[in-house]
Amino acid sequence: MSCRVAANQQAQATLTARLTCSVMHQVNVALKLSEDEWGRRSLSADLVFEQPVKVLMCAWLGSEWWWAKSPKWRTHYNWAAQYHHLRDGSRQVIVTCGALLQDCVIPAGFDPEAPGQAEVEFLKPSALYQKESHGLGLIVVPQGAARSLRNVSGG
Repeated sequence: MSCRVAANQQAQATLTARLTCSVMHQVNVALKLSEDEWGRRSLSADLVFEQPVKVLMCAWLGSEWWWAKSPKWRTHYNWAAQYHHLRDGSRQVIVTCGALLQDCVIPAGFDPEAPGQAEVEFLKPSALYQKESHGLGLIVVPQGAARSLRNVSGG
């Protein structure tokens, strides 16, 4: 019985250490700005992680939110957001990062104007770009933490 308790305690300590490492992990992101011949602006960044992750990306305008989740565990993602001009003057924000977020339509005036820097932290919402009430962000979920979160039971 005591061997079993010790094994459970060791497994729990390993899990706690793994989660602590994941929670404390931060990645600095350099956002590049580009503009095409039609004046559409885009932000892009390479996201590189030490362990496989899934990315939940989001866009928001005020209290309206759009979400998409990458389907595969990967260590490298190309994140990009294009502000596509629509005929009525509004913008369709198209975000890719292992998945496609394309239902976000916002008024003109929120397009990015300069490259930037952002800090991405595991298991926490991280804003990559924000201008007034509009923003783009993501949540990075490491593979080990996802398994642990699924196994947590309420009590």
